[in-house]
Amino acid sequence: MEKDKFIEIIKRLCINWDVITTGPPFKERCSVWWRYLSDLPTEDVENAVDQLILLDQQFIPRVGQVRRLAIDLVRNDPIPTSAEAWSQFRTAIEASESGVPFTKPHDLVAKAMRSFPNNGASLRTNADRTLFLQAYDKMVGDEERERYLGGSKQDS
Repeated sequence: MEKDKFIEIIKRLCINWDVITTGPPFKERCSVWWRYLSDLPTEDVENAVDQLILLDQQFIPRVGQVRRLAIDLVRNDPIPTSAEAWSQFRTAIEASESGVPFTKPHDLVAKAMRSFPNNGASLRTNADRTLFLQAYDKMVGDEERERYLGGSKQDS
């Protein structure tokens, strides 16, 4: 990413949320944001910032929000919420038990299913849902670390 184009993107973001675009505060913001976004393609960061501006959220986004959105826009593979994961899981189990065709669950949901005996076919109660979602949340955390921390220049 070229620094001049990057600074232009950050300036557009700051102008939209009426944040200072000159002097030490702006330079510090650019320095921090550069550290966490410079490994991403300029177009991806620009698309993420444009989307955030158009969504008109109340407060200026944090750099992590921009990074996650830029990566997600390119990957086009959103991580299902806990409710979506449980629904995909139960749909897959019920369909397989009745022999009805079904849409394959998201890879993370399938991975969570495989972590239980018989792919979790016996999980049906609220307590079972809690157990499944604990396993799923751990896998989501691992996926998010791999997905979003991949190339950023942060201290380990």
